[in-house]
Amino acid sequence: MQKIDAIIGPHSLERYAPMFMVMQGLLFIIGCIYWIDAAHGSGSFHESTWGSFAYNLSAEFWAMLNMGAATLTLIGLINPIHRKMVTIGGLLHCMQHVGLSASAFFTGGDLGVGLYASVFFLTMHMIMTAGAISEWTQ
Repeated sequence: MQKIDAIIGPHSLERYAPMFMVMQGLLFIIGCIYWIDAAHGSGSFHESTWGSFAYNLSAEFWAMLNMGAATLTLIGLINPIHRKMVTIGGLLHCMQHVGLSASAFFTGGDLGVGLYASVFFLTMHMIMTAGAISEWTQ
């Protein structure tokens, strides 16, 4: 239990905020690049990669969701931390990564995309969101 408290316990969000801020900044930049790529119709958004569920929504939607959640979370992580913003941004990220993972796993997408979205991104955002919620509710 002590190890879990170190990750999502008291003051964990403050402890890991710099790392989370870097990640959110990078996710925002990735979203911008993805938006530009989608707007110019480069064709890198394929159903065989992302699955039919993700492909039914536009590439711009996924980029907007990524940039919006990253911006909300990044602003919330600036000292003093605004746990409500971090929680909402983290939940938006979690919904995005669950949607992308499920699409890749169950609707014909690439297994690697599903694993990357679920194992790396979803886990990181669940930990960040749990840290925000644990302090916010006290």
